[in-house]
Amino acid sequence: MRRLTRRGHQIREVKDLHEPVCGRYMLLWTGLCPDNNDPVWSAYIISRRVGKAHLRNHIRRRLRESLRLLSCDRPVVMIARSAARNASFRDLHDELERLMPRARKRADAATLESRC
Repeated sequence: MRRLTRRGHQIREVKDLHEPVCGRYMLLWTGLCPDNNDPVWSAYIISRRVGKAHLRNHIRRRLRESLRLLSCDRPVVMIARSAARNASFRDLHDELERLMPRARKRADAATLESRC
């Protein structure tokens, strides 16, 4: 996944597409499959309520690696909950694996609704 800058409008578009899929450690949104050569991107939003900077970075690295292992084909936005601070990598990865199909279904359903 390529790192993009100044993508606030893209994050809002994905978040406005459908309701989040909620888990114990994160909220998850997925966008639509990109057209042409648009890069697949991901955004990790981790509030200061979760912890200090080193802890937030640690959680972000775990989420990024977990998403890389799943080889996602569409944009993803994740908001970490404060429970993620005590979660192991396996816990985060298992939850992401469980939530991703539901988020894809919601994104695809929202696309179908908007076309009707």
